[in-house]
Amino acid sequence: LVLLLAFSMMMRPSFATTQLEGVEVTKLLVVVDASESMNVVEVEGTPSRWEQVTNLWESRNVQRRLEQLKFEQKIEAVRYFAAKDLGPDEPKARADGKHTDIGAWLHQLRQKHGHEKSLRGVLLISDGADNGTQFAAPDEAVRWRGIAPIHTFGVGDPNNPKFRKDIAL
Repeated sequence: LVLLLAFSMMMRPSFATTQLEGVEVTKLLVVVDASESMNVVEVEGTPSRWEQVTNLWESRNVQRRLEQLKFEQKIEAVRYFAAKDLGPDEPKARADGKHTDIGAWLHQLRQKHGHEKSLRGVLLISDGADNGTQFAAPDEAVRWRGIAPIHTFGVGDPNNPKFRKDIAL
């Protein structure tokens, strides 16, 4: 044991962590679709789309990674729930919105955060059934150029014949 310790000291192992001092905190905006279509159960006996997204977000691994991003990279995730309009992150939120208006979400996010210099990106999590009428999603997406990139994540099975009307984003 002493010999092993002596050899390991000769190899000079070092452990280091990176901490960014004096770096401004940046934001990652996460928008989760809270419309009724997220309550769809793809296969009997499995969680709904809403439950899957909620369970994933609240999982230990995701929360640990978010804390790691916040601590090591100074990235803060700001979550919103949205249906017709953008809403705040609420602990017991439900998917009960009547519309999925992605264009309105992007417009409202830009009004709220577009002036901030510290945006990392926008994550949209939806089943893709955009039926909003306030703002055209492609037009609003173009207005985000130079502000922050937009990344979309589809929820649900777009090939499920039971739900052909729901299109993956």
